[in-house]
Amino acid sequence: MHRCRQTALSRAREDLRRRVLLFRGAFPDIHFTVDNILAEGDEVAVKYTFRGTHTGRFGDLEPTGRTIDISGVLIAQLRDSRIESAFSAFDTTQMLSQLAPA
Repeated sequence: MHRCRQTALSRAREDLRRRVLLFRGAFPDIHFTVDNILAEGDEVAVKYTFRGTHTGRFGDLEPTGRTIDISGVLIAQLRDSRIESAFSAFDTTQMLSQLAPA
């Protein structure tokens, strides 16, 4: 069982935009699959899986060419049908183990 080790709170749309750009730069073919979604009022919770090939720099990690397949959770607060703030979590230990050399 993997523990969730990466969390992020994006208080503004610009914070969320920066996180998306970081992942798109490191995993240009990234693809998200929505596994489950729950919504009530202006709050939404999404369980997702993301897959992508590590062909760009990710923080201090040079491109490995390896593919990742990671599950995560996003909880978002909406305003006028747009994300106002969001909290996301996924298991970085699982991700790093998938990117490690064999």
